[in-house]
Amino acid sequence: MYGTEIVLFIILAIFLIVGFSALGGLILWGCARGIGGIEKSTFLNSWGLYWILTIVQFFIFLIWYGILFAIGLSMGGSAGIDSLLAVTIITLIIVFAVSIWAALGITKAFWQCTWHQSFMTHLVPMILYTIML
Repeated sequence: MYGTEIVLFIILAIFLIVGFSALGGLILWGCARGIGGIEKSTFLNSWGLYWILTIVQFFIFLIWYGILFAIGLSMGGSAGIDSLLAVTIITLIIVFAVSIWAALGITKAFWQCTWHQSFMTHLVPMILYTIML
């Protein structure tokens, strides 16, 4: 790759990250105002909350991958692929529950709303999250 191609790739990546995060903030804002009934939500603080939630989700999944890697190493060759698959599925369900709980708690604290409003705000993303599982 030449220098200009790398620069263009980086610029394109930045535009895509900013664009998709703005779309995520817009969806979060629409869900917060429309479904959740949170009057304090604006597009900019929804966009900020989107970034906070994304960073928290990244660290939750990073910890999960580390735990899964450690379990896989400790099992070594003694356990079959079935055991590792079962551990992966069980821990994945736990990680999804923790990540949803974290998103609801962060949203509740960020907008100082009720648990019900926080749940209703994340209802559509949770449904999509479950479908993609």
